[in-house]
Amino acid sequence: MSLREALHQYCKDNDLKELTCIIHIAFINYTSNFSKDFLEWVNISPLVLNNYIGIGETKIIDLLSFLSQTSPEYILKEYRFNCKNEAFLESYGVTIEEEDFVENEQCTDPCNKCDEFHTYSLSTDKYVMGFSGKIKDILIDLKLTDEDISKELVIMNTNEDHVEKIANLLVLKLNLPNGKEEEAKKGIIKYMHTFREFTKVLSDISGDASKITKNIVNIGKDATGISDLKDILMSSSDS
Repeated sequence: MSLREALHQYCKDNDLKELTCIIHIAFINYTSNFSKDFLEWVNISPLVLNNYIGIGETKIIDLLSFLSQTSPEYILKEYRFNCKNEAFLESYGVTIEEEDFVENEQCTDPCNKCDEFHTYSLSTDKYVMGFSGKIKDILIDLKLTDEDISKELVIMNTNEDHVEKIANLLVLKLNLPNGKEEEAKKGIIKYMHTFREFTKVLSDISGDASKITKNIVNIGKDATGISDLKDILMSSSDS
């Protein structure tokens, strides 16, 4: 199953249908923000991803677990065990993908901390559950279409909570001076209520932040009485 299909299916089955596009955009934004050009995979933090979506970390973990089962070529679930050497019990040891993990079987990779080979158990050993996403495939599969953007504009026109969530996504994307985030968020919300040209901003959300900034500033130049966000961004780009 494609990642898009799996994500939309999860939202449908878990009373999140109205948030489907928000979650869809959040995955694009997170992946593009935290990926590195030289890496094939990106670590996906449920805590950080929830900052983009706001449905709770537990629900994000459940979503990622579902995606790792239905679309493992896009999302991997991993167990990140601590070292079992008595001298390094609080240090990270090794990561094992869920599909490769066998309870109480010796790991084929040495511990990153002590270089020994350990056996691991989910019931007795210290670990955290983690997730990784395949960067290029996620961005290709979840690429926004004009239809996706049109749907989100309809939702924004009928649900104030969605307007705020999109504003939060965009504030995270922009490189703003300290203390300007809340002011910028208010400005973005004003723009979204006023300009249909915001489709340009949504369509570029997975791209370079400078392109998003440029589009917002261009919208601001046509605004009457709405200059606060434009001024923030222009002064930020000058500094």
